[in-house]
This record gives sequence, structure tokens and C-alpha cells, in this order.
Amino acid sequence: MGLAHVALWTLACTADPDWTLAEARHLLDRAGFGATPQEIARIHALGREAAVDALLDPGSFVAFDDPSPPADDPSFLERAFATEEERRAFRRERARDERLRIERYRDFWMREMAQGDDPVREKLALFWHGFFTSSQRDVRDADAMIGQIERFREHGMTSYADLLHAIATDPAMLKYLNNDKNRKQHPNENFAREVLELFSMGPGHYTEADIKEAARAFTGWVAKDGEATFVKARHDRAEKTFLGKTGKFDGADVLDIVLDQDATARFVAAKFVEFYVGPGVDTASIETFARTFRAARYDVRTLLRAIFLSDAFSAPSAQGALFKSPVEFMASTVRRLELDPPPPPFLALAAEHLGQSLLFPPNVKGWEGGETWFNTASILNRANVARILVHGSVGVREAEAMVDDAMRVAQDDAEDGAANEAKRRNDAFARAVKRLRRWDSKLDPVALCGSARTSNAAIRALCDRFLPVAPYASTVAELQWFIAPHGDDAFDLNDEETRDRVRDAVHLVLCLPEYQLN
Repeated sequence: MGLAHVALWTLACTADPDWTLAEARHLLDRAGFGATPQEIARIHALGREAAVDALLDPGSFVAFDDPSPPADDPSFLERAFATEEERRAFRRERARDERLRIERYRDFWMREMAQGDDPVREKLALFWHGFFTSSQRDVRDADAMIGQIERFREHGMTSYADLLHAIATDPAMLKYLNNDKNRKQHPNENFAREVLELFSMGPGHYTEADIKEAARAFTGWVAKDGEATFVKARHDRAEKTFLGKTGKFDGADVLDIVLDQDATARFVAAKFVEFYVGPGVDTASIETFARTFRAARYDVRTLLRAIFLSDAFSAPSAQGALFKSPVEFMASTVRRLELDPPPPPFLALAAEHLGQSLLFPPNVKGWEGGETWFNTASILNRANVARILVHGSVGVREAEAMVDDAMRVAQDDAEDGAANEAKRRNDAFARAVKRLRRWDSKLDPVALCGSARTSNAAIRALCDRFLPVAPYASTVAELQWFIAPHGDDAFDLNDEETRDRVRDAVHLVLCLPEYQLN
């Protein structure tokens, strides 16, 4: 009997009887972006601790290789132009190049999530992107934004302390939170405030006076052409008093003081727990994770290992306790369907259309997540995007109609900024969809069902592959009737009509409420 035909929540590892296939899948879902039954079986065979250690052993880093790097043109501020129109034309061309580079990078990153060999690395980079948030909407520097995400991808599993120090002089962050305008004559408090509230200790552990003193310490840094430079003349070298300590502190000194606070380990550990485990984890467990984190000098791998091996992570209440973000929905669906991804830039633009635009988070707090991903429109959009992935070009016509409807809604309120932004996203997605008119998803419904000989076995195989929690018996019965309306005597995966029904059933499973969970 193939693994795909056995309810995953009923099997255990012979060498580790407390470690079930369902828990192995849960680990792969949360640490990465889901897996096939074969991948689940391989990680399950290792046993719990060895499986976690294997996942946290990063593979070779795959850096972004831009096929069309920017030209070595000087900044338009430094160039001599014959006319103002020439200056504007240059700026338009530069802006176009920036948009194309960001588009290429987002497609690259989505493909690494959906198809790459190290989804754990990419999931962690996604966490850092929502934690140390910057947005190209404000940064307007492709080099800086791409460099920031590449830092998260390459070094995300090393040290939080090192990342905190690095982000303080990160060119994208300097621009995003205006710390490149922070000078001793006119201190700018934006970065100092957010580093205390969102990047380290959290609210309630500092005063307004601490923010002002920290802002003075962070003076002197500027960003230009994707690089950070320290300008001594702009730095306030006078004495500061921060969190009860006094000295001629610079930004690095302030961060060292912050890292010496118990509140920092507690706040950051809680963010990891919220992202990888879910809401409702008890305070005692978070305190334990925080002590482990700090004792390990903020080593991220040590914290993740503690979380993944904890009772809180493997508790039944934690399975299916999170909602898939649009990026997770896209990446995990491609992985589970074992597809060659659609032509670029469909994946990134589809995630944007569903509400999550990589490199463009809505504000410094990142994406709110949870139930906010869902409304009537986004649920319908997920169903249509899933249909494209399952049916390829056959599903494109429906998607084009969906986009046309959304564009008409936006055009009805053209003066509204949000509507204009929605129209821009719809336009971009519509162009991406048009590129799929000749794309074949090459989905093999027989492979998804293995050697199932009955409709019940086929539906169980699909539910095992796609759903993080056991579906209702009534759901299984309805899907079973759908693929075999005339009973199992007529069920034959070699029959074209049956295969078409199974393919449609795959789409229905991807539309179920259970599939939106993680």
C-alpha cells in the first residue's frame, strides 16, 4: 500500500513511535512550504530530532544572479543634462529599470520558495522580511532592497544579534526609516523608535527619553547607490543616557545595551513562536524559549530547534492553527502539485493579487496576517489562481474574466488612491495571466492518487497530500461521489473522464477551508 493511500495521522515511525507522519508533515509545512508524500516519508524515517537537525542544516546558498544588472550610470543628481526633458527621460528610464529588477528578483525568490532545495532558508527569510521590514515603495532603490533580502536569505539562520547590528546600517533600512537624514543638528527618531518597539524589546520597556537618546546615537549614517557610509561630521559624539547607562554611545553601543535586556530575548522569541507555532502559546513556554535564545547568544538555529522539538509545536492544537499567507499559498501549492512553475512573473504577481506583495509590505509592522488575508474577494481569487495552477491554460479564461471584473470595480472609483493601487495590481496580474495562454501545468492526477483503485482511496490520497488536518467525513463523501458518481465499479484512473474528474477534485480540495490552514 503506497504512503499516499494511508491516512497520515494514523502512522508512526518504527524507530520513534511518538513521531507520526502527520507530525513530520506539520514540521515541513511550518519550517518550509509543505512537501510531497515522498519527502514526508523521508523526513519521517529519520525520527523527530534527526529530522529537525536535518532541516536546520542549510544547503548551499543560491544567490540572485541578475541577468540584466543596472548600467553604471551616475545618479541623475550628478549628471549634466542639456534640457529638463532629458533629465525627466533619464529618470523615467531609471525608474523602469528599477521596476524590472524588482520584478525579476521577486520572481527569483518565489521560485526558490516554490521549487528550491532549501525551503527552510526561504521561509526564515520571509519571517525576517516581515520583522525587519522595509518597502521598495519608500526605499526606491532596487540594489538596496534586493541586498536586504539577500542578507536575510544568506544569514537568516545565524545570529539575531548580528542581524540587528547589520540592519542598523542596511542601506534599505536607512532610507525606509529616514535614518539617512538623522544628524546631530536635527535628530530623526524614526529608526530609534522602531528598533525599540518592533525590532527588539517591544513596547513598555523604554521611555520617550530613551528614544531621543538612541536617535542621537544613530546619527551619521547615509545611504547612496545601495551602499551605507558613516559621516563623522553628522554624528553626535556627546554623552547620552540610555536605559540607565551613560556614555558617548554610538548606534552599536545602543544595540549592545538592548541585546543585554531580557525583554529583547522574550519579544523576539515570541515573534518566532507566533510565526512558526501560532497564537495562544502559554507564557511559560515563551519564557523557556527566550532563556534558551539568550543563553545561545541569540543563535537562531538553536531557537528554532527548541521550538520545533517542543510540546507546544507538536500539540494537536497547533496543527492547522495558522492561515496560509498568499505567498505560502502559492509556494506550497506548486510544491505539493509538483509543478514546473508557470512563466514569470506569475507567482509573485498572483501572491500580490491575493494580498501580499513581496518587497512591498504595507507598513513598518509588516503584514498583519491571520484572518486579515481573507475576505469575499480574496477567497474567490484563491480559487481562481488554484484553477490556473491545476488546469493551466484551460483555467486562464476564467482568471482573465476575474481580473476584468476587478479592474472595472477599481475604475468605478478612479479618484480613490486604494482603488488606483488595486487597478495597478490588476493590470500587472492581467499581463502575467496572458502569458499563460499556452502554458500547460502538466498535472498528472494519476500520480497524485498513486495506485488507488477506489474512489475513497483516491480522495484520501488527495486529502493526505494537501490538507493539514483531517477533513470532515461529509467532505470526503462528497468528493468521493464527485469523482465516482456511478460508484467504484465505474472508477478507473485509466479512463479519461475519471482523470478529468480527479483533476477537478484537486482544484476543489485546494479551495477547501482546511487547505487555507497551515
